Amino acid sequence: MSKRKEIAWLTAVLAATLIWSGGCPARKPAPPTAPAPTPPGTITTPAPTPTPPRTEGPRTQAQAWDAADDIADAVSRIDGVNKASVVVVGNVALIGLDLKAGIEGTKVEAIREKAATTAKRDPRIVNAVVETDPDAVGRIKKIAAGVRQGRPISEFFDQISEFFKRLKPTT
Repeated sequence: MSKRKEIAWLTAVLAATLIWSGGCPARKPAPPTAPAPTPPGTITTPAPTPTPPRTEGPRTQAQAWDAADDIADAVSRIDGVNKASVVVVGNVALIGLDLKAGIEGTKVEAIREKAATTAKRDPRIVNAVVETDPDAVGRIKKIAAGVRQGRPISEFFDQISEFFKRLKPTT
């Protein structure tokens, strides 16, 4: 009998809790406010529509290749750059720069900044990681070549994540 009383008691408490926590009825939205009347002869211009943030990168492998090619072409035109290798992962560009001989110090940093800015002008790109170290550039070239040969980008995630661990995106 005690077991039945416990079950009845728990059922009653559960039912009361469900009824009590059922929530309030939905509130109706406030009626829209009418815009203030404008004096006669006043010209009104509509407010510019804000551009949505660029957060979505290429969706297919072919779109990623197109984005990488576009960025590589644009970055290769920067003075001091021989060739650029680019891998696009989502909305981030991983850029390896082969610089012309004799470029050192602050010139290298200026070229890196210009390359990152150039890449971020592409609406598909939010961040860019730029590398000029010959070893790192070689690894980026191998990743780009592997993706071009049809290997899935997921095969290279370990190598790509190493770049992101060592480097911070250029803002």
